[in-house]
Amino acid sequence: MKIAAAGKRIVVQIIPQEEKPQKGILLIEREKKELHAVVIAVGSEVDKNVQEGDIIILPGESGVLINIDDEIYFSIADNQVLAILKDN
Repeated sequence: MKIAAAGKRIVVQIIPQEEKPQKGILLIEREKKELHAVVIAVGSEVDKNVQEGDIIILPGESGVLINIDDEIYFSIADNQVLAILKDN
């Protein structure tokens, strides 16, 4: 089944990030980490700077979880995109 984004929504899949423990110091995390995600679908009202296949950075715990055919996606608002990672 193919998924499409509606309006100002973007459908993404989160890219798992490896966490590197810090040695010797226990830090209490107060801020939510940013997430890296690959864009799967872009709604028709989203700024054309975001395209399918782009890698984007989102604030932690963004979007609404969608489970289709055992694949996990997130639907996010276009204004939740913090940055787009581009190759030089």
